Amino acid sequence: MTAVLLLIMLIVLIAEAAECRLLVKAKAFREMAFSAGLFSIGFVLLLLLQLHVPLPSPLLAIMRVIGPFGQMISNLLR
Repeated sequence: MTAVLLLIMLIVLIAEAAECRLLVKAKAFREMAFSAGLFSIGFVLLLLLQLHVPLPSPLLAIMRVIGPFGQMISNLLR
């Protein structure tokens, strides 16, 4: 399992370095910061999944946000 984690870390770091190199050439520093943030979040989630840490489903959050709107529309259509 440790070898798999190290391989994943290496692949992610290579991908991030390639992305940052292109963004530095384009002088797109805001995009670079946003990209680094997304890569970091994805990297942490990937590591947690590889370590078999139970993660909450994003569907539950979506249902909490959209649920009241669906009920409101349902009430309007009655």
